[in-house]
Amino acid sequence: MIDVEPVSTSDWPSVAKLVRLYLDYCTKVENVPIVDNKNTACSVRRDPVNRLLPVVSGVKTMHSGEETSDSPWFHGSISREETNRLLTHKPDGTFLIRESTNYPGDFTLCIAFNGKVEHYRIFHQNNMLTCDHEGFFESLQLLVAHYMRGADGLCHKLVEALLVDDGDRRRLTKLNESNWIVRKEHLQLLDVIGHGEFGDVMGGLFKGKKVAVKVMKRGNHVIESLLQEASMMMTLKHQNLVELLGVVLNDGTDVYLVTEFMPNGSLLDYVRSRGRQMVTQSQQLNFAFDICCGMVYLEKKNLVHRDLAARNILLSEDMVAKVADFGLAKSVDSIDAEDANCKFPIKWTAPEALCHNKFTGKSDVWSFGILLWEIYSFGRVPYPRIPVQEVVRYIKNGYRMEPPEGCPSDIAELMSQTWTIKAECRPNFQQILKALQLMLQNNNSLNSIQRGMNSLNSSRAESFKSYVEEEDSSNGNPSLNLISGEQEVTTPCENVILYFPFSDSRQGLIGNVHCTILRLIFLPATEMNNQRSYFRTQRIFSNSNFETALLNVYRLEHSCNADPKKFRHLVNFLSFADDIHTLKVYCKDFRVFSFDLHFSNQCKNFVNCLLQYSFPMSLENLPCFHLRHPTNWKRKLKKCSFDCREDWQCELQRCGTGGGHSWRITQINESNRLIRSYSCCFVVPSSWYDNMIETSVSNWKERRVPFWCWSHLNGSSLVRSSSMTMDTEVTRKQWLLFEAAVGESHAKKKQPVVIDVSLSVRDVANAYDALRKICSIDNSTEFWAIDSRWYSEVESTGWLCLVQKCLSQVHCCVETISTLGNSVILREKLNQDGCCVIASLVQICCDPFYRTIDGFEMLIRKEWLAFSHPFASRLHGLTSSGRSDEELAPFFLLFLDCVFQLLVQYPTDFQFTEHYLIAMWDLSLTGLVVSFSTNCLRDRIDYYHFDDHTDYWTEFYHDDYRQFFKNSCYLFAKSRLAENYSSSLSAGCSSADILSPSPSPSSLSSASLSSSTLLPESQPFVLNFWQTAFLRWSAPAQVANGGDVQLTLHINSVNAHLLKLLQEKIRLEIGANTTTCPDSTSGTFLSTTSNNDKAGGDSSLSCVDLSNLRITSAFPFTYETLPIPDYLYILPIRQQPKASRPTSKQQQQ
Repeated sequence: MIDVEPVSTSDWPSVAKLVRLYLDYCTKVENVPIVDNKNTACSVRRDPVNRLLPVVSGVKTMHSGEETSDSPWFHGSISREETNRLLTHKPDGTFLIRESTNYPGDFTLCIAFNGKVEHYRIFHQNNMLTCDHEGFFESLQLLVAHYMRGADGLCHKLVEALLVDDGDRRRLTKLNESNWIVRKEHLQLLDVIGHGEFGDVMGGLFKGKKVAVKVMKRGNHVIESLLQEASMMMTLKHQNLVELLGVVLNDGTDVYLVTEFMPNGSLLDYVRSRGRQMVTQSQQLNFAFDICCGMVYLEKKNLVHRDLAARNILLSEDMVAKVADFGLAKSVDSIDAEDANCKFPIKWTAPEALCHNKFTGKSDVWSFGILLWEIYSFGRVPYPRIPVQEVVRYIKNGYRMEPPEGCPSDIAELMSQTWTIKAECRPNFQQILKALQLMLQNNNSLNSIQRGMNSLNSSRAESFKSYVEEEDSSNGNPSLNLISGEQEVTTPCENVILYFPFSDSRQGLIGNVHCTILRLIFLPATEMNNQRSYFRTQRIFSNSNFETALLNVYRLEHSCNADPKKFRHLVNFLSFADDIHTLKVYCKDFRVFSFDLHFSNQCKNFVNCLLQYSFPMSLENLPCFHLRHPTNWKRKLKKCSFDCREDWQCELQRCGTGGGHSWRITQINESNRLIRSYSCCFVVPSSWYDNMIETSVSNWKERRVPFWCWSHLNGSSLVRSSSMTMDTEVTRKQWLLFEAAVGESHAKKKQPVVIDVSLSVRDVANAYDALRKICSIDNSTEFWAIDSRWYSEVESTGWLCLVQKCLSQVHCCVETISTLGNSVILREKLNQDGCCVIASLVQICCDPFYRTIDGFEMLIRKEWLAFSHPFASRLHGLTSSGRSDEELAPFFLLFLDCVFQLLVQYPTDFQFTEHYLIAMWDLSLTGLVVSFSTNCLRDRIDYYHFDDHTDYWTEFYHDDYRQFFKNSCYLFAKSRLAENYSSSLSAGCSSADILSPSPSPSSLSSASLSSSTLLPESQPFVLNFWQTAFLRWSAPAQVANGGDVQLTLHINSVNAHLLKLLQEKIRLEIGANTTTCPDSTSGTFLSTTSNNDKAGGDSSLSCVDLSNLRITSAFPFTYETLPIPDYLYILPIRQQPKASRPTSKQQQQ
C-alpha cells in the first residue's frame, strides 16, 4: 500500500463520497463508520491493482485520544491465518486484537480456547465499540478491561495478552535507522518474474538499473521471516551471494526486498531446460565452485543457510552462480527449539537436522551434496521414486543415491563424503573448495590438451554441434538440409530400423536418426528417391514419412529387451541401468513412428535428448526463438496484426462502424500495462469510458475486460467477455452497466443477448486424447478390431459432440444477430478458449470476407492472437511458470474441424479447401511460427527480438501444394464471376484481374451480408468425420485412385477448360493479348492465385503436373494402401493376402 496524505475534517463530504465509491466498485457493501470529529482519522491508499481505497485509521481509538499501536495486545493488520498460528495451543484466555480484514475500520478480538482460536468482530455502533450489541465502550482499552473481569458472553475471559514480538520492532527500528530504506516512489515495479506461496518476485527499476523485488502478500506471517531475511542480508557481502540493494517499508507491515537482478534465472531451471547437450561438465564444475565459495563465506560467519538447493541458486548475466533466499538462514548459536516448527525441504535437509533440529555448517554440507546431484542429473528431483515421508527411513537404513549418468568419478566421491551419516565425519566447505579447485585445474589442463588435439586433427568432422554455435555450423551434415540456426543436439543414433506402419514390425528401412532443436529426422541408408516420385508439401520438412517436428510429439513409449512387445510410457530420462529395444513416437497429427534401437550403441543418450527437446520446460526453449527463416519469405504487404490503432480503424470502417459514435478504440492498455494478455489497442462501447474500465478491471477474471469483435449491417454487434471474479452486488452492477453500454452502441438501442460458452479445457483434452487413440494406430490387428466397431468408437470419443455443441451455439448467435437484430455477448470464464472458437465461426457465417484466405488469416490474428489464445499452453503444455500437460487441449483443431463442417455444408462459399485448414493445423505444431508458439503478445515481445518472417503462413508450404489451398468452384458460384466480369470489363481490367477469385475486403463489406449469411446445421446425421485430417496416415483406410481428391481433380479439370474459354472471350472483347492456361487433363490440377500469391510472384494461372504420382484418397500426404509395396525387406515377412476386404472407412468414400 502507498499512503496518501491524511484527509482533514473539512473534506468529510468528499471522503464520504469516496467511501461509497469504494463500496460500489471494490468490495461488499458494508457500513464503514465515518465519524465527523477530530478523533477519527481517514487516509486514502492505492492497492496493487491501482484502486482507490479509503481506510479508517486503527491508530486512534474512539473518544479516547490514546494510541492503540502502543497497546501490547494490538497486532495491527495481521491475517486470520497468522493469528491462528500464534494463538493455537496457547493457554485458554490468551488474546490479541487485530484490524479486521473483511470489514475496513473494524477490529477483531481473538481468544485461545480449547486448543482453537475464537474470533469476535468489534464493530462501531452509535460512535461506540461493541462485539455483542449489548456492551458498549468508548475505547478498545475499556473493552479489554471489561472482558478481563469476566467472560460476559465470550468463550472465556481475557487472561493474558499475546504481546507483539519485540524482535520485529527492533528489526524495524534497526532498518529505519539504517541506510537500507528505499522510498517506494523511487522504485518502479515491472512484470512478475516468479511466484511463491506467500508472494511474488517482480522485476523493477531502481536508479535506472534493473532489479528484482521480493513482494510479500500483506498480513501473512512471512513478513516476520522477510524482516529477518532483510536483517541477515544487510550483513552479507560476497560475489557469490545475491546482493541486497535496499528495503521498502509500508506501514511497518509490508516489506519489499530489492536485490540485484539475475537475468539467467535459477540454476534448476537452467540445467533442466538445456540438458546434457548444452550444459558442459566445465560449466557444472564452475557452478559447484561458485556455490562453494559463497558457502565458505557463510561458514566463516558461523551462519547456516538451511535451504541450500538448486532452486535457490541464481545465475548472473556472466553465468556466475550466487546463493539466494536467506529466509531460513540463521546463526548457529541462535537456533532454538521454536525452529522445529519451521518447514524444511526434507529431501535436501540432513538427517540430524530433521530428527533432532540440530543445524550446523555440516548440515549445509549434506545439502550441498544433494545440490551436486541436482546439477549432474540436470535438474531431476532427488531420491526419485521414493515418497517424501520415506526418505528419512531409507537414509537411516544406509540408502544413498547413485551418481547420475555421466557424473565424473571425483564428483561422485565428493557426494559420497558429504552424505556421511555422522556430521562430524563430513568435510567442511573449506575442504570441499580445495577439492573443487583441484578438479578445475585438472579440467583446464584436459581442455588445453583437447584443443591441441583438435588443431592437429582439424580435418575430422565434429560429432556434436553445440546449441550456441555460430549459424554456419548448422549445416555440418549437408544431407540434413538444416535451416539457419538449427543444430543437432546430440550425436546421431546409427543402425536404427524404422518400421513401416501396419507391417507388424516386419518391414522397414535401416538408417540413422538425427535430432535437432527443431525436428526428428530419419535418413535411410538406401537411396529411395528413384523408386517413387514424391510430392513435396512443405519447404522446411522435406518428407513427412521420415521426419517430424519435435513439438509435434505427443507421447513417447518404449519397450525393453526382455519384452519387446510390451510398451511403457516414457516420462523420465533413461538411466545407465535401463535398456531400450523399440521406441514409438506418437504425434499430435496422429502419425506414429516406430524405431528399433537395440542395434545402436548411442540410443539411451539419443532418447533422453529426444525426451528433453520434445517436451520443453519453458517458452524460451521453443525453436521459433532460435531459428532464422529465409528473408526472401517476407512479403512487401504488411499483415494486419491488430496491435496498433490503424488496424482496428480499418476493421471498424470495413464493418460500417468507423464513425466512432457507437464504438471507439481505446489505448488504455498501451505497453500492456493494464492487461498483459491483450494488445495495446482494442474496441469498446463509446459510452464505456477509460476511467470506468480502470475502476472495474480487477473484477473481471484475469483482468480480461469485454471487447468488440464485429458488427452487422443492421447495427447488431458481436462482443466477447470474461466472467466476473465473484458474484456480488457490486459485480452484478458493473455487468449491468456494461450491458447498457453495449445496448447504447446498437443502432436501434436494442439490449444485447448474453450467451455463455461452456467448452471446458478438460472436455476438449479428453475428447482429443480419445480421438488420438483410435487414429494413431500402426498395427493391423488393432486397426481391424477398431474398424469392426468404428462408428461406436468415434461416438465414444466425444469429439463430434463438441463439434455439434459449437455449431449449435453458432447457429443461435447467427440467428440472433442477423434475423432478430440483437447484439450478442459471448461470455466465458477466461474468454480465451471457447470464445475464440464461437466468435470466429459466427463471423465466418455472417461475413463473406472471412471465407477467403486473406480474411481467414486476418480473423485468426484478430480473435486468436490479438486477445491471446494460449497456443503454447493448449498445443504444447507450456505456461509462463513452466510445463503443465493438464493445459494441453487443442481448441484450434476443434475450430478448424467446425470450419470443415461448414465447408461440407456450403462447398462453394469458401475460397479455401480442407487442405488449407490441414496446413494451418500442421503449421501450428511445427514450432516454426512465433504466433502459434506463445501464450500472449507480451510473450512474443519478451522472447523474440528479431524481425518476424514467420507471419506469412502459407510461405512455409511448397508452391505446388499451395495450389491445393484454393477452391476452384468458389469463382463460379453465385454469380461471382458475372459480377466481377461486368464491373471489371467496364474499367478496362486485364483478364487476370477479372478472373481473380480473391475479392478485396472493401468489396465484401457488411453491405453484402444480408444475402450471404450461412446457417450451420448441427444435427448428428449432418456432421462428417474429418477423415482427410485424422486418418491421412492410416494406409488401410485409404483407397487407390479414389476419395474426395479425385472429385476435386476432376472439377478443377472442368473449370480449367471453362477459364480458358472465358479468357479467349475476354481477349476478343477488350482487345488485349493475355496469357492463356495450358490445356488441362485429368492429370493436372489448376487453380488461380490469391492475394497471398500476388504479393510476391506471378499472378497468372498455374498448373501442377500430377501424372507421375500415385494418387490415393490421402493424397498428397501418403501414397500407401494395403498391402504395403515391397520397398526393402530386412526381415522375413509373411505372405500378404491377394486382396484385402474394404474397411468401413473405405466404404464411406
